[in-house]
Order: sequence, then C-alpha cells, then structure tokens
Amino acid sequence: VLAESGFKNCTIFILNAITSSCALIAFLIVSRSSLEDDAREWIFAITAGVFLYIALVNMVKKLYYYYYYYDFFN
Repeated sequence: VLAESGFKNCTIFILNAITSSCALIAFLIVSRSSLEDDAREWIFAITAGVFLYIALVNMVKKLYYYYYYYDFFN
C-alpha cells in the first residue's frame, strides 16, 4: 500500500519496522498481563483473524488484477 502511494523504499522500511515493533511490544504486554486464560485466547484469536483477513484481502485484490489484465490462468 505504501509503495503504491509513492513512498520511497527506505521510508517504507522504517515505517514497517516501527509498526512491527509496536505490535511486538503490545503482544508482549498482553501476553504477560494478568488476564484470564479465556480472555487471552479471545484476544489472540481476534488478532490472528484480523491479520489473516488483511492478508487475504490483499491477495485476492492482486489475483483479480492479474487474472483480468495478464490472463493469469491461461
């Protein structure tokens, strides 16, 4: 998304590193907190679902593009 918006590769790398670091810190805080096991399982399940949803939406968009513009399956 950032590359398509016109950001340079260095800027994309820095922004991606910052967001990944924040996600890792949030994961460590939540996993170490004193939440009950049931609540922790729901938090991890929702987080995994959101990541899968974003990945699949991006993948389907690219497959749709390649299918109609590059005749990918023929």
